[in-house]
This record gives sequence, structure tokens and C-alpha cells, in this order.
Amino acid sequence: MTRTIVLFALLAVFILLLGSLVVNSLFLVTRIATVEEAVGKVEMRKPHAATWQPVRKGMLIQTGSNLRTSAKSHAVLRWADGSRIKLQSGCQVLYHKWRVNNLTRSSHATFQQFVGRAIFRIKRALRGRQKFEVRTPTVLAAVRGTTFDVDVETRDLTTISVLDGAVDISGRGFQDTVLAGHQSTATREGATSAAISGERQALWAAEQEFIGPRVVVDHPDEGLSTDRPILTIAGAVEPPAEALVNDQPVRTEPDGRFMTRIELQEGENRIVVTGREKESVTSVTRTVTYTPASGAITISLSQGEKPDQAIVTAAVADSKGQPVPDGTPVHFEASSGKIGPEARANDGRAAVTLEATQAGEIRITCRSGRASAQITTTVQGPQPQQPQPPAQPAPSPEPSAPSQPGRAAPTPSQPAPPSP
Repeated sequence: MTRTIVLFALLAVFILLLGSLVVNSLFLVTRIATVEEAVGKVEMRKPHAATWQPVRKGMLIQTGSNLRTSAKSHAVLRWADGSRIKLQSGCQVLYHKWRVNNLTRSSHATFQQFVGRAIFRIKRALRGRQKFEVRTPTVLAAVRGTTFDVDVETRDLTTISVLDGAVDISGRGFQDTVLAGHQSTATREGATSAAISGERQALWAAEQEFIGPRVVVDHPDEGLSTDRPILTIAGAVEPPAEALVNDQPVRTEPDGRFMTRIELQEGENRIVVTGREKESVTSVTRTVTYTPASGAITISLSQGEKPDQAIVTAAVADSKGQPVPDGTPVHFEASSGKIGPEARANDGRAAVTLEATQAGEIRITCRSGRASAQITTTVQGPQPQQPQPPAQPAPSPEPSAPSQPGRAAPTPSQPAPPSP
């Protein structure tokens, strides 16, 4: 009987343990990174693999993977919570693990950095049972948040600087806390802390776009041309950043998405979408060209300089019935003959010359913006040249009588005077 009770007790304990493991497994998440940017030569070696493979934007990076960047190359990794890491030129990092238990609200992330500079932007400050660690040959950095870099210059020299938050570092015989605006240089003998140097401040200044809140512009595309005066701006900023369009705040959804409309000015418009979180700012610029839509076109014809030519004039009005602005393009087409393909409006009018290549009916089409019009006319073809009569030779003069040799030419005789 006692043996049976013991067996039931052991079975109950086993079921409880198994149930606990199953429950934990349902809430245990291993975070996978997404390659947000890969410039130059970036490579990855998967867990238990012997070879390196190229890294491309959009690829997924699982835990246990090694990543490295060559000279003049960099890569940005992003996680679902918005955390990002940028591997600068000549950097190699092992993404060891990042596990999150949603039941206990605990997490543990570990990276091993062998060489080079990496910039870490952890989205949320870490508290309680949340850990984020970076190991180098000389130091262990335990992060409390949120923006910092680790620069492994040699196996015996690591520099850590903190832009926002704090990082606890430890090594052989030393411990220190690096606060925002400071850096620590760690060797095997110890660590030295100081304010961020001017050289490292310049490095941080060059990374403003990365360390600032993420900004995505879904519409409009760069270089868009439109004939509508009202433009929709849509996109997202990384919460809890504030969104601004041309320095004007716009309302965002809880996930950071926004949509607003602005009025365009004729010609080129520069649109700046900004995400602002405290002192951190990221901006994305789009250029849009607005050409007012044409409301109506009236075509008239007049005789050209030659019988086979006609002057085609288009009077173009906007959607309000007013002449379109000077410089508005007007396009012309003809079913036959030769015609100027485009002219610019002046005082709401544009004119081109039509030259017929054969006699008959010609259909002329004119377009500007979304407006169009057609007209049909009959013109004379090129006039054939009339053949000229052959030139008549000039009449020759009457031939004179040949003179006798040795004798003078006779002169007419005068009548003799009468005798007395």
C-alpha cells in the first residue's frame, strides 16, 4: 500500500513538472532578428555550419548565428520589439541567444563581440528579471538601457560609450557603471571612465538616423508628379515618438501609424516627415511636383504661312475655368502630317504649326493634364510645282550684204540739183 502511495506521489510530481514545462514552453519565445539593412559585404554563419553565406536585406537571423562585416560595409538587425543593432565596418558578433518568457515577464539576451564597433539601441529599459549582456575578450557589459556602443579595438582593449541609459561593466578585478554621456575604456588590468570624447561624439553624430526613432513613409514615393492639389501623407513612426509633417504635429495610432493631408504649391514641393522622441530626431524627405489639372481645352485653327500649313491654337483652362499658369505643358498629336508635339502655355494659350504631307482630312488631339480635346480639319497637301515652258531663243538680226573687196560700200546717191 505504501509503495502504491509513493508511486502515485511520484507520478503526481512528474505530471506537475511536465505541466509546468508545457506551460512555460507556451510562453517561452526565442527572438529572431530581421536584417533591416545590409550594405557592402555582410556574411553569416549559421549554427553548426562551417561556411559563411552572404546576408541580404529581409533575411532572418536565428540565435547561434555569427555575423561579420567587411571594410566599408555595415548591417542593421531589428527585433519585433523595435530593438536594433548596427554592425559597423569590420565587426564580428555572435548572436548567442535572446529568450523571452511572457509568463514570468523575464528575458535574457546574450551577444559575444569579437572585434569592431557595434551600436545597440534597446527599445525598453530593462528591469527585474530582464537581462541584456554583451561579452568581449576583456569585459562583460550588462545593459540597463538603452542606447550604447561597444568597440572592440583589440583583444585587450574595449571602449564602451553610453548615449542614453546606463551599462554595468565588469572584468578581472573591476566593476563600473557607465552613465549617459560617458565612456569607459577597459583592458585586462582595469577600466578608466571619462566623459565622451570629441572623437566619439563625432561618431555618434554620424549615426543620428540610426539612433533616432524609426520613420517609414508609405506614401508618397520620392519624385511623385501629380495634378491634384491635396496630397495624402501616410506612414509610421516608432512609438512613442511624435510624428510631424513639415514641422506640424500629426495624430498617430498606438502602433505609430499616421495619415494626414497637405495642400501642395504649384511646382516642386519638399515634404519632411519627422519622428521625434525627446532629443532624438529622425527625418525622411520626399519631393513631389504639382502641376494643376486642366479643366477644359478649346482648339482653334488659322491659316499658316503656306497653303499646306495651319496654326493650331489650344486655349487651356484649369478646373476653375481660369487660364492655366504660364509654362503648363500642352501636348499635340495629328493623325497625319507633321505637328509640334508639345508647347508651353502663355496666358492660357499654346500654339504649334501643322504641316500637311498629303491632302485630306486630319484629326488633331490636344491634351493637358487630364483634359483633352479633338478637332478635324481638311487641309491642302503640298502644292506641285508647275512645269516651266522651255526658253525660246532670241531672234537673230537680218544678215547684211557682203561687201565687195577693194570697193567701198555704196552710199545712197543724192539727187542732183537742178541746172539753172
